[in-house]
Amino acid sequence: MCPPEIEVACHNSSESSTISGPADVMREFVSALTAKRIFAKEVPCSNIAYHSRYIAEAGPALLQRLKEVIKTPRARSERWVSTSVPQDRWNEPIAKLSSAEYHTNNLLSPVLFEETSALIPPNAVLVEIAPHGLLQAILKRSLPESCCNIALTRRGHPDNAYLVLEAVGKLYMEGYTSKIEALYPKVEFPVSTSTPMLSHTVEWAHEEKWSMPLYTSADRISASSCTFVLNVLDEEYSYLRGCVVKGKMVYPFAAALVAVWDTLAMFVGVPKKQMSVEFRDVHLFAQPVLHEQRQLRLSVDLHRGTGRFEVMDDNSKVASGFIYNKHVTFLPEPKTNDVIDLTSEDIYTLLNNKKYSYSGDFRSIYAANSSMTEALMLWRNNWVTLVDGLLQLNVLRQTHDGVSVPKQIGCLSIDVIEHNKHKMDLDGETVVRAGVYDVYNYTRCGGVAIKHLKHQNQPLESEDNFALKALQFVPRNCNNLDFVSTLHVYLQIVAENVNRNYVNIVSIVTYNKDAKIFKEIKNVLTDILNINYKYDEMDIPEIKKNNVNALADVDFVLLHDLSTDDNICQLLYCKLRQNSFVVSEENNTLGKRIRPSAVYRTVSVSGELQLVQWRPSRVSSNRSAVSVHSASDIRLLTATRRAMQPEAHLQVLTSQPPPQGLKELIRTWRTEPARNQVSLVVMQSETPDELMDTDVQLAFNVWNKGQWGGEYYVPLQEKYEGGTRAMLESARIGDIESLHWVQAHEPLNDGVKVNVHYAALNTVDVSKATGRIPFENENESFNHGGYGMDFSGVTESGARVMGVVSGGACSSEVRAAPELLWPVPEHWTLEDAATVPLPYISAFYCFLRTISRTRLVDKSEEYTLLVHGGAGALGQAAISIGLGLGYEVFTTVSDIKKKQFLMRLYPQLKGENIGNSRDNSFGDLVLRATNGKGCYIVINNVRGDLKNVSLQCCSDSGTTYDMFQLSHQENYILPMSYLSRERSYVSIDITSVIKKWIIKDIKMLHAMVSEGIARGYVRPLTRVSYAPHAAPRALRLLAASAHRGRVLLHLRDTRLHVLPRIICQPDEVQLILCDRSSLGLHLADRLISRGAKKLYVHCASLTPHLRYKLRSWQKRGVLVEASSEDLNKEGISDLMGNVDRLGTVGGIYVIATDASDKTDGKFLSALNKLDLESRKLWPTLRYFAVISSDMTGMQTCIDRVSNGYPATQLKFNLIETSVANEGGLELSASQSLGVVAAAERALHSPHPALLAHQLRAPHAPLLQQIAHVAG
Repeated sequence: MCPPEIEVACHNSSESSTISGPADVMREFVSALTAKRIFAKEVPCSNIAYHSRYIAEAGPALLQRLKEVIKTPRARSERWVSTSVPQDRWNEPIAKLSSAEYHTNNLLSPVLFEETSALIPPNAVLVEIAPHGLLQAILKRSLPESCCNIALTRRGHPDNAYLVLEAVGKLYMEGYTSKIEALYPKVEFPVSTSTPMLSHTVEWAHEEKWSMPLYTSADRISASSCTFVLNVLDEEYSYLRGCVVKGKMVYPFAAALVAVWDTLAMFVGVPKKQMSVEFRDVHLFAQPVLHEQRQLRLSVDLHRGTGRFEVMDDNSKVASGFIYNKHVTFLPEPKTNDVIDLTSEDIYTLLNNKKYSYSGDFRSIYAANSSMTEALMLWRNNWVTLVDGLLQLNVLRQTHDGVSVPKQIGCLSIDVIEHNKHKMDLDGETVVRAGVYDVYNYTRCGGVAIKHLKHQNQPLESEDNFALKALQFVPRNCNNLDFVSTLHVYLQIVAENVNRNYVNIVSIVTYNKDAKIFKEIKNVLTDILNINYKYDEMDIPEIKKNNVNALADVDFVLLHDLSTDDNICQLLYCKLRQNSFVVSEENNTLGKRIRPSAVYRTVSVSGELQLVQWRPSRVSSNRSAVSVHSASDIRLLTATRRAMQPEAHLQVLTSQPPPQGLKELIRTWRTEPARNQVSLVVMQSETPDELMDTDVQLAFNVWNKGQWGGEYYVPLQEKYEGGTRAMLESARIGDIESLHWVQAHEPLNDGVKVNVHYAALNTVDVSKATGRIPFENENESFNHGGYGMDFSGVTESGARVMGVVSGGACSSEVRAAPELLWPVPEHWTLEDAATVPLPYISAFYCFLRTISRTRLVDKSEEYTLLVHGGAGALGQAAISIGLGLGYEVFTTVSDIKKKQFLMRLYPQLKGENIGNSRDNSFGDLVLRATNGKGCYIVINNVRGDLKNVSLQCCSDSGTTYDMFQLSHQENYILPMSYLSRERSYVSIDITSVIKKWIIKDIKMLHAMVSEGIARGYVRPLTRVSYAPHAAPRALRLLAASAHRGRVLLHLRDTRLHVLPRIICQPDEVQLILCDRSSLGLHLADRLISRGAKKLYVHCASLTPHLRYKLRSWQKRGVLVEASSEDLNKEGISDLMGNVDRLGTVGGIYVIATDASDKTDGKFLSALNKLDLESRKLWPTLRYFAVISSDMTGMQTCIDRVSNGYPATQLKFNLIETSVANEGGLELSASQSLGVVAAAERALHSPHPALLAHQLRAPHAPLLQQIAHVAG
């Protein structure tokens, strides 16, 4: 639009510009614009076109003059916004300084008013310093109305001095106080002597009295410590009853942290829970147990300077960390696409399975999604239950099946103002959305955020609290039963024939107080099944003293040598009532007498034990018999009994198996006052008529293969496999005595197959067995296996090798990488070789990280080495290497015997270089011997203050290698001063090197060990070897640090007793049919831990709990499908077709605890259909199990076994049971795990029908418990 002679000089605004050019051209252009009705006005400037190319010639001269004036350029302040340099060039030198160049450019360049005005913020105050208010109009148009524009001069104003003072007043109104004293002449002091005084003219009016208010502050506690005394009986703390873990009411960690928050608020004088805080580096130790009748005294101490706090329960530490009063910024709440489908009931069922029994306010999770990444938390104005609810949400995310205790919190932030912004109402409840951000280990709920939360998994409870018994036919005279099994059978015979709901048992102790029967009966009674009893012990003088009532109500008597002791026979004949039972341990078989049948009748004989019925009643002549072949015949039986005389005897004849409910009906009749002489005869083969009148005087009788007997539950004699693949496991983490050998599946990893002859244990194994550190991938191996890392053995080709694996070397067979295998030298035994791999690669790794291999053999420079625990395996290896490479070696030991041992083992080791590892004196020893320089390499395995002393022994440019911190998960704070003078600190866990497969390091370690063997400084270490069954003793030796060198297990010379387990092939499908109980889900967990990779679950309904479990299994790489259709005949066919498409079925497991599903016969029909179809589809089926709370499916399993197919029917009985809402039997988590463990044992039994019943826990004496813990 502008002619080429004219340039834009000033960018005033988007609607206004100032242009420059020659006067005549400007005049013509202004006239043209005016003619087009565009406002334009010529400004006289003596034909000087400012800010244009026409004055460029004046630039050099102006620059020269300005440099004389501005000799020292100053930096432009942040408030100086440039209108001559564009914003994108403000970082250039010309724009940064108030210099001659800047002002020259200011004259020659266009003025950027419009661009610069955009940088002025709202509410700004602008003061224009100019000959007149030239920019006022431009600023008003360009800036927001909130800006205040003040001009110090104005063209045509009558009094510019007044205008300046007016501008000062406007500044004051905007909040800026000017130094107005600069406008007045300076006052000179002192004043002249003639100046009158003014003070006497002001006097106080004393004739009037004035009230003087006195303000006193209220008494406020302001201390940095506080003691909280609480009791759950108090209304304020009654909600704590709802925090129950493993059956104990505990004080939650969240409450301890809130108590710290309250103490800080008291200290700074702020109302409780009104101050935002941040906790950092919080360590949680133990939750105090709450008692109904005892107060809990919790003391909280704060350090005023650092903010460190400590919470104590008497002398027990509860929590420690740091707390600060500060506002924090939160990460945005993580969002997921998962549907929140788990209700509060589902969530707390999952927690109950982990032994958390929350109730009341502590059920603070309202709903969650199946991945536990998003939840709705209930807000009841209680910070304790909210924070504890977030900890509960993280517990649910742990794969551990038991209690996971929070041990460390990196940061816990609470912002009370932010929290109020996130509340929302849902179904009449106030909830706050919570989310878990896996990437950052971050949990947020409203104004609460938890970062870097760490848990410690507590050992699972024992699963061996169930006894297994096999249902089998036992003849009346049987010599195949052992002593204990015979007592079990006799107790069941007595209970069947005593017409009441308990058995009164008495042991009569005669001359032989140590008889076997008196000892074993007490153990048997703790393992007795469904029999209520009273037990007592008496001696003969006590019975004689009580003339009448001593044995009047006794059902069962146990004694010694009844057949040869006439005195005891006479006593019992007078004291013991008719039809009682006596069991006698007969040791004197030569002197046995046959007593008249009027005294007693022999019922059964088995080995040393004899069961007799005392003074049996005569058999009634009024006898009748009824045959019952089906359930329809029971009506005739009932009518026959109703018609017979009260004292008559009714004999019921039936075939095997008896109709369902017949045995229970006869038991009920026998407890009634009249017509109770009813007996049952079950015939598995044809019974001779001549025997029917003489051998059927007991309540329940079975004729089988020409013998009278009965069906009884006999303790299962579990077989131990020999020659099978085995591995070492702990039945109960925390109990070293529970170590045993179990059957192991084929290793799935690649590598060289090695038959292990010797396996070595180490201190990390001790920590794993005692539960101090957790096992990795716990759910991948249910048995918590993984003991041992190094071994020696023989390959399939017969080569003798030694090697290292990442875990599980205590197995009969391993697969090892070739890079971690070494051939065993000919002059070494395999026992020698097993001591070498792990200690030497650990020691070599320290040397490898310190200097290159070429430098290792360079003897031109003297190197020093400090090794702690010189008598241990790593210590011996490091000493041997150090001495072989020419190092001066220092070491520490715990006692003088180990020092003498090392000096004999390494004669070149100086005695003065061996220090004490139990105190810090070794530090003085090393520094004194090295003239204060320290050691170039320090290999450390001590902790606490001794570790600090060890760090001080490191020389300049040296390295300290901590072999303890990572492997034992020690929480160590490293003082940064120890890293000065180019010193290094390296924490090493050799297991991670192997697992992460750092191939460069592994190849170097392999070469270094091989070279060390060739040069002779890699040599076998001292050791002690144990048999496989003595593994607990071996670990106890390691735990006591009483060993020198290695502790080995010799796996070949002694036959391993291996407990069989379920072995699931990855390509096989495991089919589980379960009802509403959670038992099926626990069984699925067990199968997955045993190697199952394909799973088909049929449940009564697809509950959110089941969907949660399905998702957790899928995350572990398991192919899972689920269904819930009705299992009629067509449903079974469809189900088996769906399963068959997944692959060959290896096991079928039917769970039946819901009694309502088995009353109409549909269940048995479906089970029989499943049995018949599986025989055709999957002839190689290895497991077929029916697990039920009754005898459902027993006949099906018996038929399968008789036809050569696998089958096991397991009935389980519990001490305490509860009924679920749907009518089924509800098992606790520990009960479910116990039943599953019993089922695994039962599947390897040859018996088709078994019983698993929960044992009563015996109470061990306190001293025995202490001795067991102490070892």
